Amino acid sequence: MELRNRRWDEAEFLRTFKEVQTMHPNGKGLSLEDMVEYQKSLPPHKRTASAYEAARGEGRILAQPRAGVATLEEMIDVLTFLQDAGGADILPIQVDAYTRRLQFENAKRGLEESIKLGHSVLNGFPVVEHGITGCRKLIGSVKVPVSVRCNSSTARLPITIALASGATELSGAAINCAVVLEVAPYEDIIKDWQFTERLVGWLEERGIPITLEYNGISYASVLTPPAMGIVLNIVDVLLGAEQGVKHHCVSHYVNNCLVQDMAGMRKMEELCRRYLDRFGYHDSVVFLTVNPWHGAYPNDLAQSFAIISVSSMIAAFGKAVKTMVRSVEEARGVPTREWNAASTRATKRVAETLKGQDFPQSKEIDEEARRIEVEVTDIMNRILELGNGDVAVGIAQAVKAGVFDVPFSPNPQNAGRVLGVKDRYGAARYLDAGNLPLSRETIQFHQERVRERMDAEGWDDPYEMVAYDIRGDTKTP
Repeated sequence: MELRNRRWDEAEFLRTFKEVQTMHPNGKGLSLEDMVEYQKSLPPHKRTASAYEAARGEGRILAQPRAGVATLEEMIDVLTFLQDAGGADILPIQVDAYTRRLQFENAKRGLEESIKLGHSVLNGFPVVEHGITGCRKLIGSVKVPVSVRCNSSTARLPITIALASGATELSGAAINCAVVLEVAPYEDIIKDWQFTERLVGWLEERGIPITLEYNGISYASVLTPPAMGIVLNIVDVLLGAEQGVKHHCVSHYVNNCLVQDMAGMRKMEELCRRYLDRFGYHDSVVFLTVNPWHGAYPNDLAQSFAIISVSSMIAAFGKAVKTMVRSVEEARGVPTREWNAASTRATKRVAETLKGQDFPQSKEIDEEARRIEVEVTDIMNRILELGNGDVAVGIAQAVKAGVFDVPFSPNPQNAGRVLGVKDRYGAARYLDAGNLPLSRETIQFHQERVRERMDAEGWDDPYEMVAYDIRGDTKTP
């Protein structure tokens, strides 16, 4: 199939759906008609899109923790605990890595071993092994919307089963996955995700709103200037919108520089909306979510509480409709349900405390926002130029040319030349802009801010500064 950003026709979609059904015995029970009927039976309060609309109208921020264990009974216990003891507004189904990679035999053995040992040996919930029956029981056991987190280019079957079981949000998208998790060519990943996006669009056409959440840069966010995350979200939003996705949840990753975070959040939502309108997707809705600090967390729980509280404060001031929750036990391993719930309560309390308050605008925020918009525009112009107006072709070509390049990506197609570092005020700057199509003035600005920090803090080697920022050290050497 030729790579293009064009909507799949019905025959193509139905043919691929039949292929998805044959990927596992539990896929044979999938039916589009049954999926529509079951989704329409859900009450409004279990729809993510409805929850976002209500939160935006009321000026509230929803909290969504992360969780995924192997057995159905333990997963029900975890989700109901996060709902009742943590006050979670949206609950997650984190799909295990074996299922995401279609290694179903390994997922099956992991589930059997988890049942035998009495605790999970998988890093998520094996959606395909539990099938529609198990997943409907899980989602039916809670009172709030459920979001399935399955970032993978091979996620078609687990996502389809989750949607057939009552999940109303998908977390993941083509470029998100290509940057963060995959080693496959961007062209293949985009084509694989087009089916999932078309499935969401197909449901939208039948009056069933499904939210697609774009995770953004994730692990590289700590040292990557906001423009790169915004470009990534814009491309994925345009790819989804072409397939009929109408409810988009774009993600800003906190870097703990208030000026840059406020400017980045403002431009994330604004520019995604602008490009949707530019290409005629006027009926699309954009929601803004915040992902908390993705850098290193301390072992000390009090210090970790401080980190997640700052992230919640930034989400509140940035007028997001949702914030993801990271546990204060991040540095210690897999979080317990108790500390996960406590972290959710802390996140919600900060957001509720700051409800209705505005972060003062300043010339520094305005200038940062201006620079972010310039960078996004320069990169998007080049992507669209490379694709002759087709964003799917353009992003694939842009990656090969290094025009789009995210630090530390495992995907070998990425040029791997771009490298970020903090300036003396905590903002992410380009230490090396690689082949990004930025103006001389933009690159000079970033270099000056990096040099300013080196001089002020006495650094001789900028790469030592990068390592220091990645480690999350609290003292300069």
